[in-house]
Amino acid sequence: MEYHSLTAAEELLWYRLMAVNSKFGWSEWFFISNRQLMLKAHIDSESKFIRARNKLKRLELIDFIKANKGEPTRYKMFRLYGRDDCKFTAKCAETSIAEVAEQFEKKAVPRGADGTVKLVSRGEAEKVRYAEFVFMTEKEYNSLLGDERLGSADAVRRCIDILDNYKGSSGKRYKSDYRTILSWVVDRYLGEKDIRSVVKGQDMVPVKKSKKDEQKARYL
Repeated sequence: MEYHSLTAAEELLWYRLMAVNSKFGWSEWFFISNRQLMLKAHIDSESKFIRARNKLKRLELIDFIKANKGEPTRYKMFRLYGRDDCKFTAKCAETSIAEVAEQFEKKAVPRGADGTVKLVSRGEAEKVRYAEFVFMTEKEYNSLLGDERLGSADAVRRCIDILDNYKGSSGKRYKSDYRTILSWVVDRYLGEKDIRSVVKGQDMVPVKKSKKDEQKARYL
């Protein structure tokens, strides 16, 4: 194999695949969906993702098997240490894949005190991942906690879940998840809350028995 170098996106994708493999106990084959892997590698273009993944396979850094529609792709990581045909792997010559993945998870990815992944965009405030598809700054999250319409951390959590499920199922993306929550997610949550209150109230109303029912009960 000829010497080669990887772009930042290709290298990050390789590291992310290692991190996923570590969660599978370093099994020979593991699986993850394209959408999840793109999110983890911060790749927003499917064509860019496919090019990066194909290059990793061509350079014999990984192997993968495309799955049927709706199923996750299967991946396999190749051994790197001990190889001298790849400049990219020179820094890994004396380090196992597990050790590199552990270092990457601890150091390369910015995280908050609670372990949530933080993303930093140039010219923007630092954003925290509060769900798989939901990102906000800590200031925005605290603002939701102080919103009188919500009133509790559980309510904010439910709003985040609503938006996360919607984005995950529809593929929709927003410039600001915080503004999206304010624009329609809070109203959706309050609607759910009203429905639960009505149902609960109906359950508490005693059912008045008819005279016919009372007569039947006497003979039982």
